[in-house]
Amino acid sequence: MPNSAQDADGTVYSAPDLVIHYITEHRYCPPAEFCRAVVRTAGTDTTDLVGLG
Repeated sequence: MPNSAQDADGTVYSAPDLVIHYITEHRYCPPAEFCRAVVRTAGTDTTDLVGLG
């Protein structure tokens, strides 16, 4: 599923195509759970670098 991420507990989060626009241009901050799932899905654990730990 495009624009989706799965958390460790199996919860699947999805976002609209323009989510990056909302974050960069309108300072939208998605919920921490969503951000953790995105990082996990990307296969990179950088939660300590982005303050989600």
